[in-house]
Amino acid sequence: MGGTREPDIYGTTTYADLVALCERTATEVGVLVQVRQANHEGELIDWVRQAARAGSRVVLNGTGCTRWLSAGWPSAPAPPPRCRPA
Repeated sequence: MGGTREPDIYGTTTYADLVALCERTATEVGVLVQVRQANHEGELIDWVRQAARAGSRVVLNGTGCTRWLSAGWPSAPAPPPRCRPA
């Protein structure tokens, strides 16, 4: 729904635009990227756990998540030191 809800406030960038930007930027800097979107918070938790087990870095925009999402994070593996916020 990106780019459709109150575009005068949130802008007109669509999800497809965001994916294209992430993929283009990743190519420019020489990294691999997976862009994921979910309508269910448990799915996000599963993805983060999977990435942590694989030693992958994660960028998460959790602004639409509820307070219940935080209950799943303590059981997720701790990120490697290079991935922790400064």
